[in-house]
Amino acid sequence: MIDIDRVRDDTPGCRDLSHLNNAGCTLPPAAVLDTMVDYLRAEATHGGYETQRERAGQLAAVYDSWDLPARGLTGVVRASAHYYNTESEIEHVGSLVERLVAGNGPRDPRD
Repeated sequence: MIDIDRVRDDTPGCRDLSHLNNAGCTLPPAAVLDTMVDYLRAEATHGGYETQRERAGQLAAVYDSWDLPARGLTGVVRASAHYYNTESEIEHVGSLVERLVAGNGPRDPRD
């Protein structure tokens, strides 16, 4: 179970307001904010390409930590209800999900 009080304590933006505008993204917790600021400071002092090259292992470690194949996931699909606006678009996404669940989903993300 998620410890809501801990999550709020770890998220600086929750200290002074109730943030309800989560359609695009949520307020970052302190650890994410600190990591992003640290990365930007490194870019400002060393350059963007150099920082990316130096920290490529950190990003790879995040993706590796998800260990999708071990969880039986060979791919990930992100769908946003806010992106699909018409009824036919929503039905299309629903049919794609049904196909994915049945194991015969599309291989091309543009399908």
